[in-house]
Parts: sequence; structure tokens; C-alpha cells
Amino acid sequence: MASLHHATASKPRPLPVAAPTAPLARLLDRADAAFSAWRNPSAVIEMLSTGLFHIRASLNRDRWLAACAAMQVHPIMATLRQDPLIARSLDKPRGHAGDAVMIDMIYRHPDRRGDLAAASPLGRGVHLGTTTSPVAAAVRDRRLQMAKLIDAAASGQQRPSVLALAAGHLRETELSTAMGDGRIGRFVALDPDDKSVSVIAARHGKAVEVMPQSISAVLRDQIANPHFDLVYAAGLFDYLDTRVATRLTRAVADMLKPGGRFVFANFADDLWEAGFMEAAMAWHLILRNEDDVAGVLTAATRGMDDISTRVWSASDGAILYGEIARAG
Repeated sequence: MASLHHATASKPRPLPVAAPTAPLARLLDRADAAFSAWRNPSAVIEMLSTGLFHIRASLNRDRWLAACAAMQVHPIMATLRQDPLIARSLDKPRGHAGDAVMIDMIYRHPDRRGDLAAASPLGRGVHLGTTTSPVAAAVRDRRLQMAKLIDAAASGQQRPSVLALAAGHLRETELSTAMGDGRIGRFVALDPDDKSVSVIAARHGKAVEVMPQSISAVLRDQIANPHFDLVYAAGLFDYLDTRVATRLTRAVADMLKPGGRFVFANFADDLWEAGFMEAAMAWHLILRNEDDVAGVLTAATRGMDDISTRVWSASDGAILYGEIARAG
């Protein structure tokens, strides 16, 4: 997804690294001392998340980005980097944070066991904290929600056609009963990352049609037989600005068969761990509230009389879902 994200995501502009503000310096020094004393790493991560949430809320955008830069040069980062999840988020080997490998780490997928085996004991403790946090639980729940969408499509339609946008490793299919039973017809997985689609192809073979392309294939009507009963996007909209999100939603709406659905997820703008993700992991997402998601849906479906929309939430409100449905 690197090419997609760099083209559409709202990237923070670099700011000169300044000395941390007093509240930030106190928080980081206290957390660093707690790590050095081998106190419960999960509790330290929780303390950092709470403190960074409040500091983020107290600053304007430029001052907050300066605080993020200050944290990145604080000695605490040497400890946090021992967590393979944080290290990958910072290093961005595929050009962006939140790639399919990172998401597998959050899923605690068996394919990532080697990462923990290679980590230091303290790194494993930090990793336990980052992957048991509410935001990590929300990501795992999002995977389950997408699996339920696939199963619902199969219960309402014989051998439905499904399109996954920015599919990553398509791990939700591993939780889908309908996928396991072979009750899905055509399944298309779209992702511009060649390494991600190779993982899908190796696992699913001919059961999934992989397309190593970005969402421009949808925007430019370059998908053969573009008619689907279900289209979904798990982590994509967290990286799309409103203009692109609206254009994509409209294009997908035009692809839905009668009775078809499009569902996308988006982290909520009051996400508790947003401060930690941005400051400690350099993982900046486009967060939205219910009105923002509803605005995308309304603008995208204007003039489409056979389309209905709704916004709903899950994971204790950490993730919002936008949905459009075409009348049957």
C-alpha cells in the first residue's frame, strides 16, 4: 500500500526538533526510569498512552508534531524499539506504518512468531503492552467484523462476489466460515504491495483473484467485471483524505450489485492511543468522527436514489464503520 498511502495520506510536515515541553519531558523520563527498573512494561505503555493522549489534546497541530519529534530523540526510544511492532512502524520498510506485516503482529498471527523469538526479554514485555492495548484489540475486532461481513454476504446470496480493497494479507478470510466452506464465488483482493498479494496467493491459490494494484484501478474503472455483492476496506480509509475517500466511495457504489454492500472502517478521532501511535510509533492516521464519515457517504452517494447509508461503531467506539447498501 505504499504507493497509495504516499499519494493520498495527510503526512505531517517535518518540524525542527526542539526540547520537549515540561509535561512531555516528565512523562518520558518517568517512563524511561520505570523501564530501567523493570517495572511492568505493559503498565508503562498504558502510562505513556494516557499521558500522550492528554498532551496531544492540549497542543495545536504544529506544537504536537514538535512534541512527536522530541520524543523520537529521547533515550526511551531505545527501549521502545526493542518491540518489533514499534521498530517496524518506525522503520517503515514498505514505505508506511501499518503495513500487512505490522497488522499480523497486532493479530498475533502465527506467521510472526519469529519476531518475538528474536526480541529481547524487555522487547517482548513492551510488545505485550502494545498488543494488549485497546487499539490493538480494536484492530483484531475489525478483522472479525470483516469476516462477519463475508459470512453475511454468503448467507444472503448464493456464492457472492467479494472485493477486498487494500487487502493486506487477507487474514479476515481465515475467520470466515463461508470462505472455509467454499461458499464464496469470485473473491478479488486488491493491494499494490507485491509482497502482500504474494502471501494471499500462496495461502489461497485460485480461490482468490489477486490484483497487485492500488485503488486507482477502481477509480479508473480498470477492474474486469466490476460487479460485486460485497466490497469492504479494513484499514484503507485511515490513510485517505476526504476528497479521495469520497471519490472511491462513489466508484464502489457504482460497482455494487442489487442488494450489495460496501463497508469501510475508520479509526475514531477521539482514539485514546492516537498520541502514542503518533509520538512513539510515527504512525499518523486520518481519524474521523461520525459526522466526518457520514459526510463522505452523503457526498459520495448524492443523486443515487437506490442507495442507503449508515454509520455505526464497534470496539467501544474506537473504530467507526461507514456503510452503503444498494436496494435489492
